Amino acid sequence: MLDSAKIYNDLQQELFELDKERIRFYSKVRPFKYLFWIPFLAGGVYFLWIINIVYRDPEAYLVFVFGGWNFVALIAYLTVGHYNREKFKVLFNGAIAPKIINGLGESFSYDYKGQIPVQEIKGSQLFKSFGTYSCQDLVMGVIDDVAIKFAEIKMTKTVRSSGSNGSSREQNIFRGFFFAAALELKFPTKIWLVTASNADISKTGLKKIRIDHPALKPYTVFAEDDTLAKKVLQPFILEKIRELNSKLRKEKIAIFKTSVSFYFEDQTIKMAIKTSKKFMEPRLSQTVNSQKFIEKQTRLLNTLSGLLKDLTLK
Repeated sequence: MLDSAKIYNDLQQELFELDKERIRFYSKVRPFKYLFWIPFLAGGVYFLWIINIVYRDPEAYLVFVFGGWNFVALIAYLTVGHYNREKFKVLFNGAIAPKIINGLGESFSYDYKGQIPVQEIKGSQLFKSFGTYSCQDLVMGVIDDVAIKFAEIKMTKTVRSSGSNGSSREQNIFRGFFFAAALELKFPTKIWLVTASNADISKTGLKKIRIDHPALKPYTVFAEDDTLAKKVLQPFILEKIRELNSKLRKEKIAIFKTSVSFYFEDQTIKMAIKTSKKFMEPRLSQTVNSQKFIEKQTRLLNTLSGLLKDLTLK
């Protein structure tokens, strides 16, 4: 288990030096931040004063200038901010992230650009159909002779409107973590526990399983063999699943009441965990040279690396 205080003390000098780089990158973004927010707030106050105090409509050209300026300033602020944040993130993930991960054990490795193959993601059938797929922050290691891996993934899909203009937008399908582990025990049949947000698996012809247990209330259960699935999903297993969901919410990792979907196959367990915050994602406006920042990273790592202990199926 990672100790945030110890990690911070060990890395404090490196974090101090890295924070200098963060400040340097942020100094390039700050002027664009002011160019957007100061006119936006000042103009907003002016227009509210004109409309609500003077009781007249503002001049049309002022509205046009105000809107145009804020649009251009916002695009510039977001573009410069994203560019410098990504450059700093490369420095952070190269210098600090691997050393945090190594605290989990010698077998653990971290690869910022590491990939879980899209074929494995699709093969799990834990997600709706998607168009674009991205993966980063791959962590791999061994705990109690069990190989585990997890990474942050994101999927989107282009959705076209039914209107006459034929416009399209990107719809978020999933953002969070994909977790996989190779176990010693073997599951006699393939089993899925999926939330309402995943409807595609219902089209595969798999059998829907009915099990009366409070832990399964938010889930739909599918399996290749319903009799074998019911033998596996005993009450003590289902209680562990409910406790796991509660823990992820308590640790402020999961964003919904039930955010974890499960897939059991042969000697593997795979999970999709929706999260509210990104992993190893330093912000330019906040220092990285603090135990609080390190604690955020270690809390998520400790929870994910400890999933098998929380979900011991023996």
